[in-house]
Amino acid sequence: MKTYLSKMYLLLPIAFILIVSSCVNNDYYPDEVVFDPDVSSRRLEVGDTIKFTDYSAGVVSRLWTFSGGLPATSSEKEVDVTFLEKGEYTSKIETTFSDGLTQTEEFLIIVGTTIEIYEGYADADIFSFEDETSAMEVWGKWENDGVADFLIDATQGANGTSQSALLSFSTAGEVQIFTNEAAPNINAKIDKIKTYEYSFWAKASEKTTITAALENSSNTQGFHNYLWQDQEINTEWTKYTFNIDPSGQSYDIASNVYIKLKMLPNNTSTSIWFDEFSLKEIVRVEGFGDADIFSFEDETKAMEVWSKWESDGAADITVDTSEGANGTSQSGKISFTTAGEVQIFTNETSLSVNATMDKTKTYEYSFWAKTSEITRITAALENNTANQEFYNYLWQDQEIGIEWTKYTFDIDPSGQPYDIASKVYIKLKMQPSNSAAIIWFDEFKLEEK
Repeated sequence: MKTYLSKMYLLLPIAFILIVSSCVNNDYYPDEVVFDPDVSSRRLEVGDTIKFTDYSAGVVSRLWTFSGGLPATSSEKEVDVTFLEKGEYTSKIETTFSDGLTQTEEFLIIVGTTIEIYEGYADADIFSFEDETSAMEVWGKWENDGVADFLIDATQGANGTSQSALLSFSTAGEVQIFTNEAAPNINAKIDKIKTYEYSFWAKASEKTTITAALENSSNTQGFHNYLWQDQEINTEWTKYTFNIDPSGQSYDIASNVYIKLKMLPNNTSTSIWFDEFSLKEIVRVEGFGDADIFSFEDETKAMEVWSKWESDGAADITVDTSEGANGTSQSGKISFTTAGEVQIFTNETSLSVNATMDKTKTYEYSFWAKTSEITRITAALENNTANQEFYNYLWQDQEIGIEWTKYTFDIDPSGQPYDIASKVYIKLKMQPSNSAAIIWFDEFKLEEK
């Protein structure tokens, strides 16, 4: 027994040395390396906070950089970041691991629901040709079997501008112009969870059909087409508008969406003018004016902002969840039970749904409507607050048809009594002769021209 114990005592130090040796040797091998940073959300409102977390393993050091965020940098594994201004920001993490390698990843963070889309030329919203040198730097031309000169016409422009782009043919056949070879900051970004309105002004020396296109292509994103649509161009300046639904696109954020126009005239002397390209996000919220479009997609919010006044008529205001205008799924519905005058309006709401109006600017007011039978309504825009007396900016009769139609009115407030009218509200006056008349409305919009 003693011999056994003494042998055991001799073995214990050896085992201890082996265990310690084994532990020490493991230190010479790097830990498992895993690169796994993440963010709680890539879209947020101004003033909101999101959480960045680094789930990586084998980390020796890390550096977060938050463009536009507070804090601006951090080395913590988990960090809350607040963004105080609307826009697009790139957040980045650079991580060094125990194997000596460094990896980086970037996150595109979108702050605010109404970010500007066009980020390069002229205004954020409109691509014009007022600066000839800058405009011509961003366009490319491809001639197939046609030949045309691409230049700036300094004698005329659309929608109040003084210049426009002119494509002057000398040989009939296909010619394309596009912006995709321009500097990267010229073209647009498109978010697949949003919808957009793309438009431009054009005219031709004779009626001709062109193909309007929006495409995306970059070194990191393959080609994708968002619009490829034939459009007849008139001989007078006309604004052409297209709705863009990118929900089926390949990328969450398409990073280089460029303009393309394909022309194939039969006449060798055809001339085509273009101006004022615009790509805008369509924002459908239960507000008016500063918000882009007042729709009825959220039934509860929509009905909170409307009031009704019945004179000698009677009608119910509801949301029709079975149909909407211009691609929406719902609309406002006025169902008469007694023929006579009924008015609906937004001015008695306490919510921030109405518009402001600057007397030095001009505006376009529009809405979509249809009715069970052709009827005439009065479309109105009015202003009235505790500090500003009543003022009428629009009071115009409009015949409403039985199919969804967009009705548009030009608003010139230069004669108004206030530099800035602070509460411009919608009013619609209806007086059908049929007690069973139904009138639908949708997509109210007031935008600066």
